Amino acid sequence: MGNEEQNSIDWREESECISDDAYFKPQAGRYRISILSDGKSTEYVNKDTEEVTEQVEFDVETKDLDEEESLIKRQVWTVTKGKTEGSLYGQLVRLIKNNGFKPSGVVFELLVSGVGKIKRYQIPSAIKLFKDDKKSSDDHK
Repeated sequence: MGNEEQNSIDWREESECISDDAYFKPQAGRYRISILSDGKSTEYVNKDTEEVTEQVEFDVETKDLDEEESLIKRQVWTVTKGKTEGSLYGQLVRLIKNNGFKPSGVVFELLVSGVGKIKRYQIPSAIKLFKDDKKSSDDHK
């Protein structure tokens, strides 16, 4: 009987360990993001319309820069594939390009504004790279 007690699971304790923190769902604020994986393609299928949205899923470490005692969290971040430089995806692609086309190891600050489905994402270091590239190409004209 002693082994049964040692091997038993305290489900009350387990239920307290389960949280929504496994996925990074940024709210308005500032975050430091470290990409830990090379990403994998995923799809989101809308239950009502059956519309398919292509996404990329990354393992990341996140830190909320607006919370003084924020801990670094290891999470999964799903990003919708965009088609413009200004989209969140476009900004990430620019950072990944600058890192030798390797997502793993990219570290950046993410600024999020807005609420609900109307959010704006900015990665200042990606925006600077876009501006530097544009300036460089303008200088060569």
